[in-house]
Amino acid sequence: MQWQRGAGEIAAVTYDSIWRVYNPDGNLPMDGFGLGVQDTKELLDLKRDVPFSELVGLSALREGQAELGLKPK
Repeated sequence: MQWQRGAGEIAAVTYDSIWRVYNPDGNLPMDGFGLGVQDTKELLDLKRDVPFSELVGLSALREGQAELGLKPK
């Protein structure tokens, strides 16, 4: 709710629509993420290619995976 600055109902619907995108270990498959980036670029009419490194920070995920004994796939 804080991230979207919206009502709980909107946050719940958003969560329900995206939770399946992530792998069980918390990773986001880059091919699926790339499709989302492409859709957003088209929606915003952006021409510049944006590298994943500008969009994704995995350090917190990797730290959490290490604490849980998970190996990233």
